[in-house]
Amino acid sequence: MRASDTTSDCFLKGLTLGEPLGRGGMSRVLVAATADGQRVAVKFPRLEGEAGQAAGRALVHREYGFLSEISHPNVVNALGLVRIPNGRDDSVSGPGLVMEYLDGGDLVSMAGCQPRIWVPVATRIACALDHLHRSGIVHRDLKPRNILLRRGDMPCLIDFALAARIGGPAPRGGGTAAYRRRKSTDEADVADDVYALAVLVYELWLGTLPFGRNPTQLNGERSRLFRELRPVPGVRGTRRLAEVLAGILNQREAALSAGIGPLRHALESVGGASGDLLIGRTG
Repeated sequence: MRASDTTSDCFLKGLTLGEPLGRGGMSRVLVAATADGQRVAVKFPRLEGEAGQAAGRALVHREYGFLSEISHPNVVNALGLVRIPNGRDDSVSGPGLVMEYLDGGDLVSMAGCQPRIWVPVATRIACALDHLHRSGIVHRDLKPRNILLRRGDMPCLIDFALAARIGGPAPRGGGTAAYRRRKSTDEADVADDVYALAVLVYELWLGTLPFGRNPTQLNGERSRLFRELRPVPGVRGTRRLAEVLAGILNQREAALSAGIGPLRHALESVGGASGDLLIGRTG
């Protein structure tokens, strides 16, 4: 099945769809090939009915709008929009978001690895979130499967379907309970990303989620699942990192309202016993 481009970019002409890469509650992603043989990924909404199709079109254009504003090495590149003619497979008809193809896998397999494996990745994601927040955008769906690797070791933030302007209305529905903080407002807040990143770092560190997969069902028993983070022998900076994570995960107001900076700096300070940093500071 061939796509027609809805942009002036001839790069998208002659796009040919291939096999599925994955699917979520609201979307489906396929690999595709350009006319010159380059692989890309195309994301389609999975909303049924006339109203759902209209919402799907709005969702694709909204996500493309956010990605078009962002230029950062740790955020997936959006290449354009395409329209797929109606065919036998309605799940891939209509508008599609074309993005770079990332073939390095996600972060699920990193959970529980040594700090030298996941600290550089987590730090780069903190830098990407810092950039988003400075641009007035909150991602709102941070989790291991929404971070893919480029060229084997460069993490890229994907899936901006739930992104929102800071202080603006947050889209309803979607997201993953384990990475959502308790809150009493429907406005998008940087604290949403700060909390989700803290959960992600905890998961990478210990190989388990701090409060289980559905904290909303614990009825005040969250603390029984929470394992205290202990400094890693021979790796400096992990004591401070553990302190910063504890403040955020316990949802202390001061820790959440401080933004991504303290967690980013704590990650950047992690180093080896010899004093050499495991990671370099990034912009």
